[in-house]
Amino acid sequence: MRKRTVYVWVVAIVCFVVLMFVTPAIPQNQAYHDFADTREFFVERCLAREKDRQDVIRQGLIEPPKPKVKMSNLMKVKSLALKQTQYPTRLENRIRSEAAEHVQAHIDRNIACKATPAEHREKKERKLFDKLNTLEAVVLVYKINDLSHPQTCFIIDVNAQENRLCGCAVIYDGISVVDVEGIPNTLNVVSNFPFLVIGVIGLVLRYYRNYFKLSMQGELWGWTCFYIGVAAVAFGSAYYHLKPNDARLVWDRLPMTIAFTSVMSIFIIERIDERKGTISLIPLLMAGIISILYWSFFDDLRPYALIQFVPCIAIPVMAILLPPMYTHSSYWLWAAVFYLLAKVEEAADKVIYEWTHHIVSGHTLKHLCAAMVPVFLTLMLAKRSIQTERQSLFQTWRVSWTKFKDNGSRVESYTCSYSTVPVVESP
Repeated sequence: MRKRTVYVWVVAIVCFVVLMFVTPAIPQNQAYHDFADTREFFVERCLAREKDRQDVIRQGLIEPPKPKVKMSNLMKVKSLALKQTQYPTRLENRIRSEAAEHVQAHIDRNIACKATPAEHREKKERKLFDKLNTLEAVVLVYKINDLSHPQTCFIIDVNAQENRLCGCAVIYDGISVVDVEGIPNTLNVVSNFPFLVIGVIGLVLRYYRNYFKLSMQGELWGWTCFYIGVAAVAFGSAYYHLKPNDARLVWDRLPMTIAFTSVMSIFIIERIDERKGTISLIPLLMAGIISILYWSFFDDLRPYALIQFVPCIAIPVMAILLPPMYTHSSYWLWAAVFYLLAKVEEAADKVIYEWTHHIVSGHTLKHLCAAMVPVFLTLMLAKRSIQTERQSLFQTWRVSWTKFKDNGSRVESYTCSYSTVPVVESP
């Protein structure tokens, strides 16, 4: 048995190495880069474009630009200043004409690129809500003489809704001031609160008089790591969404990997073998942490994608095919369905944002659906009991389908026999 376990680990490591060599690297999406990285990439592209242009000029394919001479440089010579102003030379006339053409071209370009009110509104929304690169909150401050007038309160409310601000209203006695403020990415930050609630509740129930009826030591450690990871997701994700960048994204993904790997170890304990699952907990946690560090240093998401999506595929398959130790195994499938729905909402982030008229984004809904995963697993732990006859969901569904078919055929045979009864007239 021990040799077989070693063989399985060796095969898994070999498959991982082969996948790393065969599949191309998956870099981080450009949308996750912060402003400093974007600015650096922009400067690098400008320098490369100018270098290519200089090479083309050296080859004689295009004409070199005309030399630029500023009028201010000529006027620095005090002895020639008055004479050149009164009697301009041909060079000065050319400089003045070029300067006038440059100013006129600048004016024409501004007129052509002048934004409409709708474009100004879109630019304002993009600046305020799409890419927030600082921790500064958007604040509106009003100084009002009479706050009792309903029209004044209506104006404050409309301005707060147009700028998507939330928070509290503070009224001072000396000067009537209403301070309406918000935080960057408000819904993406606030929607992480359910993770903290569920993680804390799970940890409390885990240590409260064996409420979850966990009979094995490996299960105790695995579920503890899982609920710690769920609670840490609230802090890591909120910390990232306050100021999205690669440095903070590490703390967003690290708690999720802890939760993924803990669930995988728990499933091995319940469905395969307790000892193997307990031993695999530490290696799986280390693999998750190494995948995050590998992405952080080499900008390659392949190990992290493997850590994230292998449990999403393996757990539903094993939940259907392998016989469980406890009842209520269908909750695993409900958790998998909600996680799949969360990934769909994450992929359709901008589409959902447009459908809801810029009120709720798909990423916010993704947080809420992902929070349903530990909710269903906590309900499963609270309701389940040890199953005397271990039978997989596939076998249960098969037996139910067989009984359903037998009942249907039995009803049909009864109908046929009843229809063939002869009718005898009474004498």
